[in-house]
Formats: sequence, C-alpha cells, structure tokens
Amino acid sequence: MELEAGARKLKRIERDCLLILLGGTFLGGIVTGSVSTSFGLLLGGGLVLANFHYLWRFTRQGLEQETGKGPLLARISLLFVLFLGAVAFSLLVLKVPLIPFFLGTLSLMASILLNSLVFV
Repeated sequence: MELEAGARKLKRIERDCLLILLGGTFLGGIVTGSVSTSFGLLLGGGLVLANFHYLWRFTRQGLEQETGKGPLLARISLLFVLFLGAVAFSLLVLKVPLIPFFLGTLSLMASILLNSLVFV
C-alpha cells in the first residue's frame, strides 16, 4: 500500500516536472528569441526527467522482486553511464548552450520542491 502511494507521488512529480519544463521552454524561447536556448532547456530537462523515471521504475521492480539485487544494480549502473554519455554528447557534440541546459535540469528540483510544499 505504501509503495502505491509513493508511486502516485512520483508520477505527480514527473507530471509537474514536464509542465514546468514545457512552460520554461516556451518562456525561454519567447524571452530570448533563440531556438538553441529552447532546445537546451528542453534537452536538459528531458534527460533528467527520463533518468528520474527509469531510476524509480528500476527501484520499484527491485523492491517488488524477492530475488537477488545484482540485476537491479546492473540496470542502475547502466542507466547512470547512459545518462552521463547523453549529457556529454549533448554538451560536446551537439554544442547545446550550457546555461539553458542546466536550467532545464532544475525543472525536476522545482517539481520536487513544489510537491513537497503543496502535498504535505
């Protein structure tokens, strides 16, 4: 029962993060008039949101299974390496602007803060 309540809260955090991210991307595009700024915000927030989603999904599967935790640790480690690779690829190869990229990553923190303040 507690696992389901936690899953609902995490889904709410994901939904709010997506709304904050899309709103920030739209506002960033209007204020700066730059497509690269909007793309950086969207890419940074999207990567963090995807990482968050798969991390809690893998963790939930690990908590529900009674078998060994080795495959769970392998999945989380692979996810971490893929996430770091995606960040490096975005910044080094795609040349996404650094500031908007990292501002996009803050959408998840804003969503977590919002949910902790509103749904106490």
